[in-house]
Amino acid sequence: MLRSDCVVVCVSKTWVRSKICNREFRMICRLRLPIVIVLIDEVAKCSWRRIAKIAMTGTKTVDTNTFSSLTEGLRAIGSSVEALLRQTSNIHPPPFNAGSLPPPPPTVLIPAPPPPTPYLPGIATIIQLTSPSLALSSQHPSSYTSWKIHPHVLHHRLAVLHAAHLMRAPKSHTRRLAIHHFYQAARYGNSDAMYRLGYIYQRGKGVEKDSIIAKRWYQAAISRIAEANFTVDPALAVGSLTPPTGVEPLPKTFGAVDRVSLSCGHADAAMALATLNYRNRAAEGSREVDDNILTLYTAAALLFSVPAMFKLGVIYFDRWMSPNKQSDGDGAGSDDLPPHESNLWLAHLWWRRAALMGGDPIAMFNLGALHEKGRIPLGYGTKDSTTTESKGKPELTGAAAWYGLCVEHSRDMSATGEDLPSTAINASFNLGVFKEKGWGGLPINLEEAVALYKDAAERGHKRAQFNYGVCLKRGRGCKKSLEDAVRWFKKAADQGHPDAQFNLGNSYKYGEGVEKNLKEAVRWYTRASDQKHPKALFNVGLCYDEGEGVEPNPAEAARYYRLAADIGNPTGQFYLGMAMERGRGVPRDIEKAAQMYKLAADQGDPDAAAALAHCYITGDGVPANLGMALKYLREAAERGGDPEAQYTLGALLFKSVDSGVSNDAAKDEEEACLWLRRGAKQGHRPSIALLVDCYNKGRGVKQDREKAAKWLEAAKKIRLEPHCEA
Repeated sequence: MLRSDCVVVCVSKTWVRSKICNREFRMICRLRLPIVIVLIDEVAKCSWRRIAKIAMTGTKTVDTNTFSSLTEGLRAIGSSVEALLRQTSNIHPPPFNAGSLPPPPPTVLIPAPPPPTPYLPGIATIIQLTSPSLALSSQHPSSYTSWKIHPHVLHHRLAVLHAAHLMRAPKSHTRRLAIHHFYQAARYGNSDAMYRLGYIYQRGKGVEKDSIIAKRWYQAAISRIAEANFTVDPALAVGSLTPPTGVEPLPKTFGAVDRVSLSCGHADAAMALATLNYRNRAAEGSREVDDNILTLYTAAALLFSVPAMFKLGVIYFDRWMSPNKQSDGDGAGSDDLPPHESNLWLAHLWWRRAALMGGDPIAMFNLGALHEKGRIPLGYGTKDSTTTESKGKPELTGAAAWYGLCVEHSRDMSATGEDLPSTAINASFNLGVFKEKGWGGLPINLEEAVALYKDAAERGHKRAQFNYGVCLKRGRGCKKSLEDAVRWFKKAADQGHPDAQFNLGNSYKYGEGVEKNLKEAVRWYTRASDQKHPKALFNVGLCYDEGEGVEPNPAEAARYYRLAADIGNPTGQFYLGMAMERGRGVPRDIEKAAQMYKLAADQGDPDAAAALAHCYITGDGVPANLGMALKYLREAAERGGDPEAQYTLGALLFKSVDSGVSNDAAKDEEEACLWLRRGAKQGHRPSIALLVDCYNKGRGVKQDREKAAKWLEAAKKIRLEPHCEA
């Protein structure tokens, strides 16, 4: 803290719950003054603790609800103020030479300030926000009560208050007053006023845009403390915040950054100047961050600028992703690590600080994503990450912890009416996936996963909308509702989610949760197929093949089958093979058909395996090979459970025995009876007939005419169904 005055903030429950709470209070906190928080009415403890955390300065709380009179309350406030002033009474503003400042803006009313006056620590500047029950000041913003306040503080207060009113009523005279008081405060050496003047020139607020003068004001704010040779202990930047469960502690030292001596008096000015310089370099065609820009970001980060911390994480992560772009000596964050690995280490470090010290939800999400993808530097934090074998492996425990912290912090932001970044919504979805699948050491909890999906889905996250729809369709973690599932599929599909579009097509095709509509099904299948969804491509082809929702068109069906086959869909490969074998929509080519069957069979498609086995039996498209035929028939019979394949396999095994090809006749006959029995249990009449013959002759089984009679009687009761080929 660089000034020995403080601010008294009167806090009411209404103000804490309002949307402007954080914005107004952060504006006050930028002054880096001791703050006395006065609780006007019933304010939850978590509210003032959150406000005190934002301030990052010395705070004392006074609860007026315990006082019997206004006089007693004022006396207690005064005691708290004096206690804070005694802690900082030995610090005075450094001397300042105003001659080095840029010229005054054209709207300044008084070109030169009065002669400097001695700095007199007084009671406080008292700012009343919304506290009608404790009237500490008059109503007009420019006449807030002040006692013995140094001119740079007084002008700055008036300028801030006029600027705040400018947000509500942008009148020219209010703007001129704000600029006037900022300039007078800057003439007395107020670094925040210098920063604001730089911002005014950069954005053209009341003056003509001028990036050169804006840079001069930013530089003046940055060098304000350098004149007094002020430094900040880098150890303060580590803080005492405890990371979430499952996350390794924050390192106590951080290499070369420890040795950075702060020459920055205003974090926002350093951040603004660094950003301005970076944009100028980008305009010149170079997006590299030079040492000067990096120093400004580092100085701002060490002065607790959360955006600067986050930006440093981005810079070092980009350097780690593109090591060939960094200059010599970049990324010297740990003396024990090579420069390339050190960049990732520093990215973790600065994002951790932005997350733990500033509550940045984007930094929390980025850290979770880094852990999930295994992008953890060697020697960072945990014993498991110090070995070469651990490099690149996902660290799901840490990922779950960071996602959980991001979700928790996002809920606090939502409670205060703040807008959530998209990454906070992504964290809610990712944490839902972790809880649904039990990743990262989390117990499987479908109810909590569904709640997280729903929360993200209501905020427009398309993947969460699809997952929530799947849970509703299957009744996983929630009550089953096909109608609600279709509604959420529709929301995700409208945003272009291919799986949602495919599932919505299925809902229309089979009438699940919506009235059956084949044309609408084809429309959604087509939209999903436009994004190369494998199953959607096959389904569109099937609709053209069978004339469902569209006119039959074998050529168009074969085209979609080929598109599905080209991206590895086994069903598409099988159907394309059938089209080639029959010459339906494409020229007949039995050899290419066998190739398609093999591609699909090798991916586990039982129908393709049965078709390929038939090719090996007949020698169509491939050389006849009884061994290969048996291999693929076993796969079809085992995976698909198709009684036709089971019967064919049993018959072929008997044929191999009869032809003398079998190496073990007894074993093959037993296996044949096993497959025939499986087919017979499914009511397959040819399997029953051959199995009856085996029991009568005692082939592969013990001869048993009674069992043969029972199976024969069962076959008579089975109504022969017409055979429909798929």
